Amino acid sequence: YQLMRMYRNKFSAHKGRPHRALIEHQRILSAIAERDGELAEILMRRHIRAARLNIEQRVEQSAQSADSGTVAAPIDKGAQRG
Repeated sequence: YQLMRMYRNKFSAHKGRPHRALIEHQRILSAIAERDGELAEILMRRHIRAARLNIEQRVEQSAQSADSGTVAAPIDKGAQRG
């Protein structure tokens, strides 16, 4: 659960993904409300796949940015304690 929350916080706020995820959730809930289990399953699998692809793309972009030196170096918290 904690890992899912971390990924969601780190990767979901990218180029409209939160809005698309909301629409996906609404469609899943609608299928459940209509007691269409098959459709709900299909929509849930699509939602999970879209989330996974989004994370994979963000990780790849982060790696490319790190390789090109465009990512700020992490702060050494031990050095701040003085």
